[in-house]
Amino acid sequence: MFSEILILGGTNYVGKSLLYKLLKENRKVSIISRSCHKVKDHPNLEKINGERILILPSLKNREWEVVYDQTCYSLEDAELSCLSFNGKIGTYIFTSSQAVYPAGKNLCESDYNPYDLNNFHKIERAYNYAKRQAEAVFYQKAYFPVTTVRFPIILGKNNPNKRFQSDIELILKTNTVSVENLEARLSLIDSTDAANFLYWLHNKKYQGPINACSLGSICLKDFIKHIELYAKTPLHINEVKYQKYSQHPYLVHSAWEKDRRLLSVSISNHWYMDQSQALQMGYKFHHTHDWLPSYLKDIVHDSSS
Repeated sequence: MFSEILILGGTNYVGKSLLYKLLKENRKVSIISRSCHKVKDHPNLEKINGERILILPSLKNREWEVVYDQTCYSLEDAELSCLSFNGKIGTYIFTSSQAVYPAGKNLCESDYNPYDLNNFHKIERAYNYAKRQAEAVFYQKAYFPVTTVRFPIILGKNNPNKRFQSDIELILKTNTVSVENLEARLSLIDSTDAANFLYWLHNKKYQGPINACSLGSICLKDFIKHIELYAKTPLHINEVKYQKYSQHPYLVHSAWEKDRRLLSVSISNHWYMDQSQALQMGYKFHHTHDWLPSYLKDIVHDSSS
């Protein structure tokens, strides 16, 4: 069976939404995942169940128009893809992250240049460094066109990771929320827009990093005000400091793993992206204020019922 498109992942959240959009457009798609049972059978869908590290070497004779990589989290994953797909695909679209950037305002694609990274001897496990290394491998070692999509924190009701919902449940239970910096502004994107953007990219022939986030950043103070509004109660707000993690905004997530009172979208400094490149190409992102309030309203309602 020849498949026009391969998705590494595609059985959860954004990847699953992307898969269904492609199938709706009558595209032939293959997916590689350990969780293929989560996706319904379809005449245009080939399910390859298993680990990418075991499956990719066996596909050396296959060719693909587009490969979407939703499951690359390390230097090793990226190197395996380069070995497996070099010269055999049209476009490789890698889901990267805003985590490649340090703190900053209106971060643009040039604020992290993956060609500048040349240390591949030490394998990094921290999420932000691992994504940096993966991007560097693709741009320096791949013999195929690569697009790296830098998403911020993605929020959506179909997220199998219940971390944010557990945040809200604890907030409603204790009437307390902890954050690092109430004035810090961040980028977000809703899961539907993220899937739509990935789908939109597949025939754009764009190469290089590209930021993808909702229009308009939001500060944590306003984020919490929405929760208070829908919970119909004022919250006690603790501003806490985690000096160990403050050198990079994303590392506050590491603090969250140790202190669940910390809001999981909490950041220590302003950390939001500029999406001018995607806008100039013609994509129209939703504005944060068009989707976040209704999302928070639903999450608060579900968490309190």
